[in-house]
Amino acid sequence: MGLGRVPVIAARILRECDKAGLLGEHLMIVGTNAMFAYEVAAGVQTQSGLVASGDIDLLYDARRHLSLALEDVHVTGLIGLLRTVDTSFVPVRPGSFRAANRDGYLVDLIRPEAKDVMRDRSKSALTDLPEDLQGAAIFGLGWLVNSPKMDVVAIDERGFPVRMVVIDPRAFALHKAWLSRREDREPVKAKRDFEQAQAAAIIATRYLRRPLDGPELAALPTSLRDLAPKIIDAIADDAKNGVKPNW
Repeated sequence: MGLGRVPVIAARILRECDKAGLLGEHLMIVGTNAMFAYEVAAGVQTQSGLVASGDIDLLYDARRHLSLALEDVHVTGLIGLLRTVDTSFVPVRPGSFRAANRDGYLVDLIRPEAKDVMRDRSKSALTDLPEDLQGAAIFGLGWLVNSPKMDVVAIDERGFPVRMVVIDPRAFALHKAWLSRREDREPVKAKRDFEQAQAAAIIATRYLRRPLDGPELAALPTSLRDLAPKIIDAIADDAKNGVKPNW
């Protein structure tokens, strides 16, 4: 039936994060892999090019303190957790936000940038271990940690279930549309960003009946919420020109 969509390596990492009590509490999935969760929620499949990815982005909500009950995490850190999946995972350099395995699969730990960068005292890593990944502070991610969340069970490429905690597809769509308009965004990435924004918007509005201007998105700034009509207009133009989603 083609239901197994989540890459095996991503699914194994998410299961370990879930088993450790991190998923949904301290970490959630953002970026391309979130599309798999939206597909499941709506019962659709997007174009394979929109979900192809050689990495997974884990958004760290540093506002939550790690429970002392999470003994394994305190002892080994996130990098230790990744090594239970694949022993070849190592930080790409000391103090990096990124780990890679022998096959080149990347795991990025990212976090919201503080309002006052010069006085940023937010915790950047899950633990104080010197080898652990240090979350990269990125502008705009604070909007996402304050957005509604979605918790679904998807199927990986081997047919096994995997729990996924992602941001609301409407927040995803608006954020991706905003990313696509940034001057520092690479053109190829910007094009894909907007295509993903459209796909997530269609899933949210047409299949999940969640409007892009819903009051639940009040945490998002006006600059993002004002992009909703542009996404809707682009979807309408594609339909008018005979461009149909490949699901």
